Amino acid sequence: MPVTYESAVHNLLELGHELASNRKFDLAHMRRLAAALGNPQRKLQSVLIAGTNGKGSTAATLASIVQAAGYRTGLYTSPHLLRVNERIQINQEPISDAEFAVIYDRVERCAHELVERGELPWHPSFFEMLTAMAFEYFASAGVEMAVLEVGLGGRLDATNIVDPFISVITDIDFDHQNFLGNTLPEIAHEKAGILRSKGAVVLLPQHPAHRAAHAWLMHRPSAAVAYWAWPVQLGVLRLLSQPRVMGTAFMFYSNSNQWAEGLEGWHGVDQLGDARPRLSRHREVLTQFEVSRGRELGEDLIR
Repeated sequence: MPVTYESAVHNLLELGHELASNRKFDLAHMRRLAAALGNPQRKLQSVLIAGTNGKGSTAATLASIVQAAGYRTGLYTSPHLLRVNERIQINQEPISDAEFAVIYDRVERCAHELVERGELPWHPSFFEMLTAMAFEYFASAGVEMAVLEVGLGGRLDATNIVDPFISVITDIDFDHQNFLGNTLPEIAHEKAGILRSKGAVVLLPQHPAHRAAHAWLMHRPSAAVAYWAWPVQLGVLRLLSQPRVMGTAFMFYSNSNQWAEGLEGWHGVDQLGDARPRLSRHREVLTQFEVSRGRELGEDLIR
């Protein structure tokens, strides 16, 4: 009997919140599930974004820019606002109910078989299932670049089985201390788990009170290239007059360029200042992706 969208969502919610359980986070379990699916994450060029504040807005902004450059772009974020489909998007379109059900059924069958054979000690969590579904969906749909937001921390997060060519760490502050540690350097250590020895890392400026965390990150020798993204002066910010359901839409003007931002609300203005300089000041980072795909970004998009 085919799985319906409603039953898929119900079954996922029945798994409960992993942070409320005593389960120990372990990437080995996530890797086993991915391997049973054929390792879809290895078919993706990916950017992995961690941090305490702003990682979701940064991910959405970066995905919109890459899509504007003509690439088929996947975006995986959490949590969702209204429907779980919002977490998994391609070119700003959430996965459809029908596709969600099909992908869920595929991942659930693999998970069930792994538990039955004793290759997993328990069923994958809600977040692990959704992360595996995102990888499977993006790979099957021919996504050229996947922008992935870390769920919690970084080092042991389910998203961290990918091999990102760029790792981004946004603002670091105190969060989930019972899982990540009680000091900022401890928390920075968990966030820095997304760095790769052959990848590039982009760090946001940190609050002066958090210099210890920043110093720890800057002296970590894991990543081949480290970039410091300075805040950008936004220039002229013009609010759009038409009403929206939530927040306020806005347009960004810089020099002679007009740049439309798809996020709504004032929080998006702050994160736009985060994402824009990472691309404009460090165009060579995206070029790593561009060269591998055989074309260059237009100068009108990234300068």
